Amino acid sequence: MTLNVPAEQFRKRAQALLRAVAARDPQSLARVTAVRRDDAHSLTLMQAQHVLAVEAGYGKWNELIHAPDDKLRKVLARIDSKVSGRAHPWARASLIESPWAVEKWTRDFGWRTTLQDELRLLALAFPLQFREWALSAVPPRHALASDLIWLGSRARLLVLANELRHHLPGELTDNSKIPMEGRLHNPGLYSPTISEILVGPLLRCLIGALIWQPEHEGPGSDYRVNRIDGVLLAEVKRLSRSRRVAEEEARRVQRSMGEHADDEVQQPACIFSDGEERANTRQDAMRLYPHVRKAARQLETSARKAVGNEWQSVPGILFLDVQGNSYVTNVIPWLQRWLTYPWARAIDLVVFFDYRPRDGQWGLIADSYSLSRTDRALRILTSALPQCEHGHFHVPACPPGKCDQPFGF
Repeated sequence: MTLNVPAEQFRKRAQALLRAVAARDPQSLARVTAVRRDDAHSLTLMQAQHVLAVEAGYGKWNELIHAPDDKLRKVLARIDSKVSGRAHPWARASLIESPWAVEKWTRDFGWRTTLQDELRLLALAFPLQFREWALSAVPPRHALASDLIWLGSRARLLVLANELRHHLPGELTDNSKIPMEGRLHNPGLYSPTISEILVGPLLRCLIGALIWQPEHEGPGSDYRVNRIDGVLLAEVKRLSRSRRVAEEEARRVQRSMGEHADDEVQQPACIFSDGEERANTRQDAMRLYPHVRKAARQLETSARKAVGNEWQSVPGILFLDVQGNSYVTNVIPWLQRWLTYPWARAIDLVVFFDYRPRDGQWGLIADSYSLSRTDRALRILTSALPQCEHGHFHVPACPPGKCDQPFGF
């Protein structure tokens, strides 16, 4: 396929990003982390192309390379003006001193009626003393550094703030205690907490009283929804590939790029042999297995506390954040098998979700892939949320237009 001139620039930039990540360039690692929210060190060419597409405001690489020439030239000019001369953008004084200034957010998010309150809450959640610690080091100590730079990550921060507002004991004041502040400040717990909170807007659509961390202390589900017809529980976990597999994949793609530097081929059709893929799938499943078992225990604990001996009547949903992982579907047969085991009785439905742009609007996209042990939880979701032509749930509600598959590039 012959690409037009601006699209060719994006192709070359994707290759440059891949090389920079392989060289552990801090700014490039921050860009990838902002889009994928997982390990940036094991990047493939397709994933680098996806990062470029999202930064340009597109959901998929194919959308970008088929966009009009004049539009892509404007996007390139905007990106160049935005990143020029910023070797370490998180170290800029303005990001430390005044990241929550309204004027920095109104161009992209001025349509949000709650924007000022959300920024005020973020200023309380991440005060100056914390920002000085998190943002001044190179490389940064905390993922907030990259989340303040790129559009999709900033959109997630506003979702975080809006959800935290719902969990405040009263009106927002300068002395308000921010829920989960300690987890948000912890570099290892920050991303899982963001994943957990992203599910909140979806569960709020289920017509009931939403309770976050219902057990307060000790093990239990992340959410409980008290509905007129009963209780629904939800637990959130994150998916990721083995670092060894991802790094090997990156090495093979880079080697292929070196061998075909002048070709238009963007990625080898088969990176691993059939035998290697089976071994990789097994490794992915074994990494996921303890998280699924733990989720089942947490859902069962909350179900027993909610209704006692009738706990099996409570539908529980396991939400899995795919973080842009295009290989997520390889674990579906394993999940189908696990749902038949006695220890998984508290899991009624498994839902994969991602946070992606569509038609210029960022939001959560979810799909159950028919991983339903019974149809109780699925009936609740389908009755409360509209589905697109592919059967995905979109929050905010699915806007008009074609829906692209969310779990793949």
